[in-house]
Amino acid sequence: MSIQINRILTDFILRSKLIQTPTELDQLVLKTKKSLNLAYRYTEEKLNEKQVSARWKFLTPRRLQSMRQREKGPKYLKLGGAKNSSVFYKVADVEEWIIEQYQLEPFIEQQ
Repeated sequence: MSIQINRILTDFILRSKLIQTPTELDQLVLKTKKSLNLAYRYTEEKLNEKQVSARWKFLTPRRLQSMRQREKGPKYLKLGGAKNSSVFYKVADVEEWIIEQYQLEPFIEQQ
């Protein structure tokens, strides 16, 4: 567990001991949930092009670059504004994109 998530949960436990009404508890739960979601977003595993290609062989670095140029493919993070800035992909975004690419063949009734 990351240090950030551990801190959020510890804060929740300590604050929950001071709660006196159900409304206060609801507010604390909502605040904690938002904090955990934000912390998870920043700690989620990110891969560079080579790491993506090693995990999913059909997504070569060249193919990823081509898809970015055509504004296609999985979501990515680009750090910096330069043309050759580092690009990273969240594992969940790549997996989501792969699932979206599945095409089911239409059921053709044989006569």
